Amino acid sequence: MQHIKIRTRFDITHTNVVRNLKPGLLPTKVNGRMIETEEEWARCRKQQSNWETLLQVVSLRTQPLNIKSYRSDNEWVIEFDVEADEVYNKDGDQLRLLKDDCENVPMIIGLNEEAGTSDILTIDENTFFEISNYDRL
Repeated sequence: MQHIKIRTRFDITHTNVVRNLKPGLLPTKVNGRMIETEEEWARCRKQQSNWETLLQVVSLRTQPLNIKSYRSDNEWVIEFDVEADEVYNKDGDQLRLLKDDCENVPMIIGLNEEAGTSDILTIDENTFFEISNYDRL
């Protein structure tokens, strides 16, 4: 089993706002957060869309397990496990296929990321990958 961490400068906050706002729904509590305005709802939906986009790319080749996401300093992080070792391996780089899949994927900006962040995933500029292998028992 492998543990993978993706750090990005895009706001990929997992908000659980998974649909457009229905009239009369506000104010409402979602994932422990009170949302009172249409603007707050729209921001949460866009953050969730970025999270979903990255997770969908990860899921192209395998099913991610034990997914965690959080913010750390000026980055957002998704961590997950994959059962199949080497599922993203290409030419000796254990994450090459995942990096290739993520490269140039469009993201929504204008949320909580730093000004000047590009609107596409760019490996080693605004998106970074780490891997660790679990010891076999």
